[in-house]
This record gives sequence, C-alpha cells and structure tokens, in this order.
Amino acid sequence: MVEAITKERFGGIREAFQILTDCPRVEVYADPDGDKVTRSRSATNENWRVGMKIGDGHWAELHEMGHVIFDSFGGAEKFLAKFSNPRIHTIWNATEDVRIERLAQRHFDKAIWRHHRQALIDQAEAHGMTSLDNLVHMVQGLLYDLPLPLGGTETERRALEYFKEDLKDATRSKDSADTAKVAIRIAHYMDWLDEVSAPPKPPDTTTPTDEPGDDEPGTEPSTEPGDGPPDDSDGEDFEEDDDTGYSAGGKKDSDDDSAPYVPDEDKLDVFLRDEPPEPVYDESSETELMKTLASAAKSIHQREGRAEKAADTRREKALYKLASKSHEVTYGFDEESSYVPESEDHAIHMLEWDAEDIALSESAAFVLENAESVGVSRNRHSGAPSRKAWRLTYGDTKVFRKPPKHKGKLVCLVDMSGSMGCQCESHAARDGCKSNGWLAWQTVGVLSSRFPDLEVFGFTSDDSKNYIVPVPSRQQPECQNNQFRKLREVGGGNADCASLLWLESYLGLFASNSSAIVISDGMPAGPFPLRCATLRHTKEVAQRMNDNGVSYASVLIRTDDRGLYPSELTTTINDVEDIRNIQEVLDWVNQK
Repeated sequence: MVEAITKERFGGIREAFQILTDCPRVEVYADPDGDKVTRSRSATNENWRVGMKIGDGHWAELHEMGHVIFDSFGGAEKFLAKFSNPRIHTIWNATEDVRIERLAQRHFDKAIWRHHRQALIDQAEAHGMTSLDNLVHMVQGLLYDLPLPLGGTETERRALEYFKEDLKDATRSKDSADTAKVAIRIAHYMDWLDEVSAPPKPPDTTTPTDEPGDDEPGTEPSTEPGDGPPDDSDGEDFEEDDDTGYSAGGKKDSDDDSAPYVPDEDKLDVFLRDEPPEPVYDESSETELMKTLASAAKSIHQREGRAEKAADTRREKALYKLASKSHEVTYGFDEESSYVPESEDHAIHMLEWDAEDIALSESAAFVLENAESVGVSRNRHSGAPSRKAWRLTYGDTKVFRKPPKHKGKLVCLVDMSGSMGCQCESHAARDGCKSNGWLAWQTVGVLSSRFPDLEVFGFTSDDSKNYIVPVPSRQQPECQNNQFRKLREVGGGNADCASLLWLESYLGLFASNSSAIVISDGMPAGPFPLRCATLRHTKEVAQRMNDNGVSYASVLIRTDDRGLYPSELTTTINDVEDIRNIQEVLDWVNQK
C-alpha cells in the first residue's frame, strides 16, 4: 500500500469516489489544508469535490471515503441550521468529523485515528503552537489527546473539561444525532457559565441620610446647620465648639490620622459578608433541553433515513453495474512460483437464468418456523453506564458506552456444477433420491426467507467460460433442461477461484464485516483450459478476502471436503432430515 498521497494517485481516488457515490462527476484536487468533501446538486446533475493534501498518508483517503459511506450530508447539519448559536456549529463540526473517522476506521480496519492524530501534532509543531487557542482546536485536542494545553476562554475550558467524556462517547456512536445533542448541551452549559460568571453589580453604599445631589462634583458644600463644619464668614480659623464638635481646620476633635477608620454600623455588613458559594451546574436543569434534544434526534433520523435510502439505492445500482460487467481478472502467484495464469482463465460472465419460487419441504419449513424467534431484535441495555444514566428516567436509553458494529453485506454462493444435479422439484420427485442441487436450494430457501437482504449467486462454468448467475431472493434457477433448450449455456464445472475473484471485486470497499455462505458438494473443478492450480488458488484468494474482513460459513452437500475456505462454521447435509442443520448457519448469521 502506498502511504503518501500524490497527484499521480488522484485518478484512483477519483474512481473510488465514483463507485461510492455512483456519480461520474467527481473532482479530486490538491488542497493545502486537505480534509474536504463537498457535494453540490442542480436540477439534473450531482457533483462531488474531494480535496486532498499532497503528502498526507493513505489514512486521509479512507477518512474522506468515510464521509461518503457514513455521512448523510444533510441530517444533523440541516437541523442545526435552525440554531443561531455559533458555538453549536463549531463543536458539532469538530466532533462529527471524529465520529465519521472512527466509523471509517472500523469499516476499513485501518489506524486512521492514530495517523490523523500524528498529523495534527506535526502541524502544531510546524506552526509553533504552544496551546490550543480556538474552540475547534480545543475540541480536537480533547478528542485526539493532543499534548498541548487548552487555551481559549475560561468558559470554553471549563465546559469542554466538564463534557469531556460525553464528547468522546459521541464520537464512538453510529448515531449522528448524538454529536448534535452533545453540541447543544455544551453550548447550553457555556451560556450558563457566562451568566453565573458575569461580574456582580457594585453594592449601593448610600446611607438613609444621604440625599440625591449631596456633595456631588461641581457643587458647593451644603451650609445647612448640622450638615458640616460651620463656615466663618471672615474666612478665619475658628475655635473648638462643644456644640458642633468641630475644631479649626474642619476636623472633628476625635479624628486622628493614626486611628483606623471604622464604617457606620449600617455599612459594616457589606464588608463582613461571606463570599457567595461557587455556582454548581445541576444536570437535571437539562430537563428543559430534553424536548429540544428529542426533537433533534427525531428530525435527524428522519432526514438521514431518507438520505440513506437514496444512497443505498445509488450504491446498489453501482454494484449491479459492476456485477453485470465481464470481468477479466488476472492473478499471479508469488515470485517463488513460475506459474502466471492467462487472463481469460478467470474471466467472469453474467448468465441470465430464469428463476422460480422455492417450494420448501416439510423439513425446511419446520426449520424456518422454529427460527422465526431466533435473532429478533431486542433492547440490549448493556455496557458501562455513563454520566448520562440519570436520563433513563426521561426515556433516553442511550446511556451506556458500547460502540456499535457496522454490518456489511450477506452473500451466498451456490455451486451449480454438473455434480450438483438439477435443483427443480419435478426432477427431485421423479428421480426418488433428492439431488445435491435440490438440497442446496432448500438451504437457500430457508436462508433467504429468514434474511431478506441475503444476496444469492450461483456459480458454474462450461468448457471455456466461468459464469455467475444472480438469483432473486426466495427463488431458485429453473430446471436445467429448460435453460439448455433456450440458451445452450449450462454449467459443468465450478471454478471457485474465478468466482471468488469476482466476489472480491463485487464487494469492493464493502468487504469489511461482510459474510459469505458457500454451498457446494466438493472441491473446485474449472473449465478447460484452466491453467492454474485451482485448489491452491481458491485457498489463497479465500484467505486474502478473509484477511480483508470477509467471514465464511460452509454448507457441504454430501461431502467431507473441508479446509477449502477459512470457515468459522462448517455444516454437512446428506439427506432431507439433515436440513435441520441449517439452524447452525442461522445462528451464525444472527451473531454477525
């Protein structure tokens, strides 16, 4: 894997984004700051622009791809546009970016976060930064554990330290509403800090005897009796007067420069009053925010649901286009082997084969009926409780720290070689002994009925070509005799290596956490001439895909040939009664 991003690699990056977005109008350009993915729409066109920083590592590509895979581009962002508080938007942008990155890290199984952290440290050193002084950098500093102190204002520092754990929890969530809600809560807390930290008004030091205008600047001292020292009309000094208590020079006889000043009793409490206690933030005060937060989650989920549905539709179309192409995949062994296969040996051609509904046997129907209660979704309130546990009383159950899994594709590959026999019900009934093909498609019937998102593909070959047969859910290819009369293309061999190479290309970037169920009656046998060590080749490709995140389960039909695939589960079906063994496969899928 090439680590550094160069302009020469922009073509490959562009192609990857075209597949992810199902949009041919993708521009990849050099950006000095990097980390930019934008989408613009017109009445007829959709355009994407991807900004990449020259010299960044491969992690930056995966980071931006994560924004396409996991970001709906409109859910939380459109809801938060209703708020005028700029703090909300700043905090959310920085936090959401880390959340997307962590999802991409699990999806691609690459250390994206660690590499991004090092890039931020290098950037800070290059700019001579000694502290994180703006709100964006402060949030990044907490979430990436940067070795720099928090700068900014007192309000920002206190708020981010208080919500530090909540911020980190939000970045580990699959729900984008969590980052939006924590941004709203932090902004609310900052507003509270600004309010309680405002300087108090100066105390009123006037006394009951003070009247408005007394001794104000620009006015002459009052000459009313009792209001001050008497004024001698001649301007001469006056002697002590027992009645007034004033002496010459305007000072009371009791005044002494060395004596401490003691205020009047009515002012004394102002000076002796204790400092007010430090205000304490009560999280229960967020009750007022719960309606806003609930509204935020509902609005975001609705918007993202629509966006995800549209994205899934575009993605399925892109994958269908990919699957419909004739693949000419070349494969070579390592340098220690002299073998180099011909490219046409592993070319895949899509074969259109009419399908019919699967008529489940009593045994298969029994397994399905008993499996209906298996794997049903239920509330799992598990994991370490967080500081948000008090919100359970308000119906918020997302108070446990448990990062979600990203679910990949579920694919079933069914051997349709000559040894499998015909899968149709009429042949099975006429021949008396159920064919391997019939048992295989009974298995598919149970699996596809239990898991509607299961994608089923048959694989076979003739004397010179390899075929992939897409099959709709809960259906099976019709009678082989009918297919032969119409197209004269029917399978005889099973080149597992070619089928796996096609599957690897089909899954593409979605291989991580995908599951493949392989149903077959024996070892591979490719078409003639297939100039490769088919068994060895199949094992190598299967292992490589497993290393990239694909997990396997094998259903063996009347054979004990094991070890071809790195399967987590292997079950055998020898007769109709053995169809009950499919339950093991159902349980395995439920665990994924």
